[in-house]
Amino acid sequence: MSSLPPAAPVAVATPGSSFALQVISLDGLHWDGDVREASVPGAAGRLGFLPGHTPLMAPLSAGLVRLFPADNTATVEIHVSGGYVEVQPDRVIVLADLAARSDSLDEALAEEARAAAHSPMAAAFTDVDYAQLHAELAAQLAQAARLSRPR
Repeated sequence: MSSLPPAAPVAVATPGSSFALQVISLDGLHWDGDVREASVPGAAGRLGFLPGHTPLMAPLSAGLVRLFPADNTATVEIHVSGGYVEVQPDRVIVLADLAARSDSLDEALAEEARAAAHSPMAAAFTDVDYAQLHAELAAQLAQAARLSRPR
């Protein structure tokens, strides 16, 4: 006889099912709606979520959040500079340091921010300034990578 508790039932996404998802950063709400599927840049690799996912709290790295809206409209991509994701069976909350939707990116601005971050002036910043600059640079590099990707 085993002394282990019975395994929890595995949640299986049914066609047409969805879950609530929010992407929130310091500068506001970037997404608040229902999705069929989502993936985020976890600190240890990409994490994907379907309705009924096991509860989870995980750190995020800089990268792309991909959302597949429940109404089958176009995939939404949001760049984040890091943060955390909280997952519950019926909802997911992405708390990002900085975030920007792909459809609002400006390649020239991303290049300008990258150049500024690598300038000699950046060496004179305090640790707090450096941390903020690092987060902004990560966001801009993610944006530049997305813009240079073939469409």
